[in-house]
Amino acid sequence: SSGTGRWGFLKSDRSIAVLYFENLSGVKEDEYFRDGITEDIITELSKIKGLNIFSRPTVLAYRDKQVTPAQIGQQLKAAYVLAGSLRRSGNRLRINAQLVDTHTGFRLWAERYDRELRDLFALQDEVTGKIVTALSGALTERERQLLAARYTTSIEAYDYFLRGRALYIQSTRETNHEARAMLTHAIDLDPGFARAHASLALTHAEDARYRWSTDRALSTKRALEAARRAIRLDKTSSQAWQVLGYVSLFVTQQTGEAIAATERAIALDPNNADAYATLGVSMLYHGQVDEAASFIRRAMRLNPHYPSQYAAVLGQAYYFS
Repeated sequence: SSGTGRWGFLKSDRSIAVLYFENLSGVKEDEYFRDGITEDIITELSKIKGLNIFSRPTVLAYRDKQVTPAQIGQQLKAAYVLAGSLRRSGNRLRINAQLVDTHTGFRLWAERYDRELRDLFALQDEVTGKIVTALSGALTERERQLLAARYTTSIEAYDYFLRGRALYIQSTRETNHEARAMLTHAIDLDPGFARAHASLALTHAEDARYRWSTDRALSTKRALEAARRAIRLDKTSSQAWQVLGYVSLFVTQQTGEAIAATERAIALDPNNADAYATLGVSMLYHGQVDEAASFIRRAMRLNPHYPSQYAAVLGQAYYFS
């Protein structure tokens, strides 16, 4: 299609920005839930070949801001925008969602859901399935299997996982420890919850990387154990492989392992900007500077609102080159 976005990212007829749903409950404590639902829709859509999904950090910049689909289309060069609202009241959940063509402002699909909270997983499947059908037509059998895969069957474990993930993102010593408590409880409720193990690995990795714990060796050991357990539980999880790459790179300094893990993460999810960034840093440390620059540029294209570290690494790659 015509037109290029920032960093030269070609605008695809099937590029989609999933905006954070508006939290209509009026309860600030519900924002972790709203954020988690939105981010998981992004994760699910990333599994579909041929869809270009803008990453979580990219759309995070527009959370709780009054922006129209046309404005998003202009700024991100997204062909489509998914927007909506969410209200949780007790065990009831109401979601309004609409898929908009940013060129015309036409709604391709819109729906309102009033469900019990226990139906949340089926609701997520239905929303992602409707979006994919509207953009791509029929799903392949493999795509149906990927979308039908359950991370957990426990709503309570999922809730604690979302709480833990929201705390981890705040990136302080205190919230990191609070996140670990939430994620540990999620795992207690469902020991087979791979994504919870992967996120738990990150909390231990941060303790080791930033020396937030008094025993760095123990934190390193626990980070590796949790990351590897996540992969054993779900070998198809791009997140789990990305986390193993992160731990291998920044904690154990095993760049060869980091490269192998992040390459696997990208093969599973070509829209995983963090995996490209981790791979780029790994390549730089491995002395492959041209490849490092290429992967960092790819991470920037996938995440136009990239963190400053991306540019710093790219600058290093150019310098060494």
